Amino acid sequence: MRQMTGGENSDYSAKRILVVDDNEMSRKLIEHRLTRDGFTVVSASSGEAALEGLARVPADLMLLDLVMDGMSGLDVLNIIKNDARLSHFPVVIVSGIEDVDAVNKCIAAGAVDFLPKPVQPDALSEIVDDLLGGGSHKTGAAGRQVAAEDAQSCMSDLPLFEPARVVQLCTDFGKDKVSEFIAQFEGNAPKLLAAIADDMNKDCAEARSIAAHTLKGSARTFGLLRLAAISRDMEKACDEGRLDDADTAAKAIDRYFDASLKALLDYAADM
Repeated sequence: MRQMTGGENSDYSAKRILVVDDNEMSRKLIEHRLTRDGFTVVSASSGEAALEGLARVPADLMLLDLVMDGMSGLDVLNIIKNDARLSHFPVVIVSGIEDVDAVNKCIAAGAVDFLPKPVQPDALSEIVDDLLGGGSHKTGAAGRQVAAEDAQSCMSDLPLFEPARVVQLCTDFGKDKVSEFIAQFEGNAPKLLAAIADDMNKDCAEARSIAAHTLKGSARTFGLLRLAAISRDMEKACDEGRLDDADTAAKAIDRYFDASLKALLDYAADM
């Protein structure tokens, strides 16, 4: 668990938000925006750590990743909602657009809303302001869910790299911070690719699914759309036990990864 505090002059500085995600880059992106907005942000890399931290120090809101290694977001949510001391604690689920059915279960279990990944900074600020700043909260989970389902149907014929996403990141976070995020992605890639390619043990589908999920989120963040789509397909194949399809997707990831990363790094070098 770590804590970041926003500006002292912010009206929100007394508000404490717990960000739970096992993807470090996703956590940092959310932390950076919320801290800039003036909130005090505490982060946790697992559901277990989040619950331990919440037991020690209360928070005003939780942003909870749905798919994590170990305890899932739904597991964490169920524990919170079945605890009389925490049952009224607001939880927003943060998840990829293909997890709509699981998101529905979380909303039914008591989550107050849903943010699709990659998280758009303006949407993040809007929902947090609505929940903690007394906003009207007009969009709601249903509206974001419909948008997510619509987006899911437009994944064919994707380019290797779409620069618009990096341009937006630079606008939101600055070029130096984005360069830091890209370097982190490049550094973490070998470990993810090794886990994705590990087809020696057919019982490791869950580990491969989590690695594909992590790669999918990072690829979406940087506009590596084809890589993100293939990673999504591999994650789904692993989850459904279609191991041959998972192996096919893993080979496609291996085929496209270097070219995708090169396109991103070349663009970043000219920013």
